[in-house]
Amino acid sequence: MTGLLNLLVGPALNGYESDKPPITSLMARFPASIKEDNLNKPWRPIPSKRLSPSQSTTLWYYLHLAVMALGTFFDTIPFTAALLLLDWLYNNCEGGSNPLARNLINACAVVCLALGATIVAYGGNPFILNEKG
Repeated sequence: MTGLLNLLVGPALNGYESDKPPITSLMARFPASIKEDNLNKPWRPIPSKRLSPSQSTTLWYYLHLAVMALGTFFDTIPFTAALLLLDWLYNNCEGGSNPLARNLINACAVVCLALGATIVAYGGNPFILNEKG
């Protein structure tokens, strides 16, 4: 869901130019990331001054609320919450800077995405046993 929301918001923040990726980079809101993006990816919203770090943080929180609302709608709250926790560990706690932590977080995220997609595709939670089976 976060990817879908990023695809919808991205073109507005990236200037609709075809040579730029159609997603936003909301995680590049920390000083070290901003400095790196100024050199390597100046088209991103924060280095190009289309979005401030505080606006990016606010948008990040609102997107998380929207994702939780969609998780409630699709009955995937446990996996949605776990995925948001993993996102926080990866980006805010610098879990992405340690190779072992990065791989573990990414593996857990893939499991959360797969289980959440299974629930949505199944139309309910197939992991709960009932009296019939």
